[in-house]
Amino acid sequence: MSCIQPIKRGDTFTVACTYKEDGIPTSVAPYTIRAQVRNSRLKLIAELVVSKANQSESFGVFTLSGGEIDWMPSQYQCDIEFVDSEGVVRSSQTFNIPVEQDITSE
Repeated sequence: MSCIQPIKRGDTFTVACTYKEDGIPTSVAPYTIRAQVRNSRLKLIAELVVSKANQSESFGVFTLSGGEIDWMPSQYQCDIEFVDSEGVVRSSQTFNIPVEQDITSE
C-alpha cells in the first residue's frame, strides 16, 4: 500500500496523478474516474473531485481535489476507479492519506 505526503487538517487537498498502462502515460479521456476517501472502518469521508488535464497535451494527467479538509487527524484510505466506455472497471492500488493536526489554526 502506498502513501502520499501527510497533509494537515484545514489545508487544501490536491493530488496530481498520471494514469499509466505498462508504464506509459495513457489518455484518460475515455474513462469516467472516481475516488473516495474512507476511514479505517470504511466509512465514507469524502468523494473527491476529479479534473482531467487536456489529454492531447498531457496524456494520463488528472487531479484529485477535496477542497479544504476538515478530516480528523488519522490515516485514511483511498483508491481511484476507472470505468471505460464499455463499462469495464479498473481500480488503482489502495493508498494511505495521513492527516495531521494543524498547529497554526483558528
